[in-house]
Formats: sequence, structure tokens, C-alpha cells
Amino acid sequence: MKYLKILLLLITYLSYSQNTTTNNLFFKIPLNEPRDLIYQYCVDSNLFIKDNDENKIARNGKEIKVYSGSLKNLTPELIKRKIDSVKIQLSTGSTSFGKEKEPKESKKLLIFWSYYYLTDSLSAKNQYLEFKKQISKICKAKPYHFQDFIKEENDVEERLVGYSEKWYFNNDVDLEMELKYQIIEENKKYLILLEYSRFE
Repeated sequence: MKYLKILLLLITYLSYSQNTTTNNLFFKIPLNEPRDLIYQYCVDSNLFIKDNDENKIARNGKEIKVYSGSLKNLTPELIKRKIDSVKIQLSTGSTSFGKEKEPKESKKLLIFWSYYYLTDSLSAKNQYLEFKKQISKICKAKPYHFQDFIKEENDVEERLVGYSEKWYFNNDVDLEMELKYQIIEENKKYLILLEYSRFE
């Protein structure tokens, strides 16, 4: 039974992951597949170390599969880009649609994040630009940009601590991708956050 599960996982991997540009941005995880299969891939692929998190999410009495973990081994490419560590997270959410005078329709979301931590500022900026280049090949529209400033009590000027950009897919299946750059000053790290979301 165990080998059958691995075989099915391998077939799915070969059928979907290798030919999907979006999946390639997320360690070839089959994001176009159902949530349970994505979860099982993260557990069985041996790429990640699952966090010891006992939190469970339920919807209408049914457990929703969520996952949080760290990349077990950095690839030579990630090491070359001076990435210190990578975390991933499979989560859930919801969004509402409808005009002002119409009843709102709620849709459930599948959300997936990749967190890249770096200590070198130049490498962090280069990684951000590389992701931006790859996302632009998948999503053409870029209607959203945000810069986050912080001002301490004794600061004369505001300091930039991060910014983010959002793209929308050109189809009805995938929803959007967001790319964030954040300076984590307490441990002198830079965080590049890549988010993918779609309707379930």
C-alpha cells in the first residue's frame, strides 16, 4: 500500500509539476491539484521537515489540511544565491464577491507561501528581482504595489522596512501571486515571501 501511494504520487508529480511554470516556483509542488494531494506531497516528498504544530483548522465539521515546514536541504542553486533557509506553508482563507446592493458570495481559498531568509542584502534584492522576472512571465497584470514605512519615536525620517507587489493570473483557476520583501531588523535578516492563491 505504501509503495502504491508513492507510485501515485510520482505519477502526479511527473504529470503536473514538471510542466507547470507556477509549480516550478514552489519546489515543483503540484499546486493545481486538490489540497489533500498537495499536503500529502509535502509530507511524502522528503524535501521538508514538518513543524510540530498541533493546530487544526476545520470547516463545516471537516478538517482542512494545512502544512508548515522547512526545506530539509538547500540546493546548490539556493546556496549560490546565499539563501540561509526556506520555509513553506499551506494554508486557507476566504474571499467575498458581489456588488454593493447584491448579496456577497463567499469563496474558499487555497493559499501557499514560501519564505526565503537571507543575511546578505544584495542577495536578497537579487532574489526579489529574479522572482519578479519569473512571475511576470506567468502573470502580465501588476495592478498593486505597496511600500511599508516605519517611524520610531525618536526618528527624524521614516525608514523603509518592506514592500510588496501583486499580480493577477489571466485565467479563472488561479487567483493571484504576491511577492514581498521585508527587513527583519531584530535578527538582521531579509525575508522574501512568495505567495500563491487560488479558489478551492
